[in-house]
This record gives sequence, C-alpha cells and structure tokens, in this order.
Amino acid sequence: MNTEMIWEKFSNKLLLFIKSKTGNQTDSEDLLQEVFLRIHNNLDTLKNLNKLESWIFQITRNVITDYYRKRIKHESFKDEISVFPMDEQNFKKEIVQCITSLIDQLPYKYKQPLKEVYMEGKTQKSVAEEIGLSLPGVKSRIQRGRTKLKVILKNCCNVEALIDPLECNCNC
Repeated sequence: MNTEMIWEKFSNKLLLFIKSKTGNQTDSEDLLQEVFLRIHNNLDTLKNLNKLESWIFQITRNVITDYYRKRIKHESFKDEISVFPMDEQNFKKEIVQCITSLIDQLPYKYKQPLKEVYMEGKTQKSVAEEIGLSLPGVKSRIQRGRTKLKVILKNCCNVEALIDPLECNCNC
C-alpha cells in the first residue's frame, strides 16, 4: 500500500477525527497534511498491514498532541510577556544586575573567567593567557562556573523571576 492509496481510503475519516479534536477547519487541514507527511516518511516501518488503521490513528493522535503542546507553550509565553511592565532596556539592565550578583556568589576561580568572558567581552584565549591557565582549563572553569551559576539561579529564583526580575527572591 502506498501513501496515495492511504489518502484515498482514510483522509476524510482522519479530517473529521482531527476536526473533532481541534474544532478548527483550517488547523485540521494543516494537521492532516502533517499526518500524511509522517505516514509517507514512516510507511516503510509498518510491519503488519493488518494494523495499518490503528497505526495511522496513532500518528494522528501524536500530531494532535504536538499541536496542543506547541499552542500551550506559545500562548502561555505570550500571556507572560503581555503583562510585563518593563521596557526592553530596563529589563536587560535588571537581568544583568541580577546575574552579576549571582556570579559574585561563585568561588573566585569560576567568577573571574565568567565575568571577563561574558561581561567584559574578552576571549577565552586572552583570559587563559592573563591568568596563566591553558585554554582547555579556562573553558572547563567557565563550564563549571555556568553549571554552578545555574544551580544558584534555580535555588534562589522562581520561574517568574526570569520574566520579572523584580520578583526575584535572590536579593539581587
């Protein structure tokens, strides 16, 4: 069986199924195209033709699930941004101040290369030469410093702090 035969046999049934889940004709037609793209790309993986219909409907359910996941992420992010009271310039300034205070909590051997590379714009190579370490040594310290910074950030700030630094609980 090929994709064209599957289209002729299942497209109307799948479109109705998708529309019953989305309630939107245009989105349903787009999702149907995505379903058939996946069917076409994976048809050779189907081992048993007796399970064709259940395989097709599983693909369809997965496409619908992906559709709602993308929609939820996009809408929740858009809602957060729309209520944000700061302009972009002030937002960046607040974030830099907060991150700087978090970096200052790191041990010196991690703080120094992080600040010089990310805040002063120096190259990793120049920092290595300046402090007398090999380039891989500086890269390692930067990576470890970033990992430690991530832990500090997770421990002191809730998710909203990334959207509104004024709500950060980390005493930035």
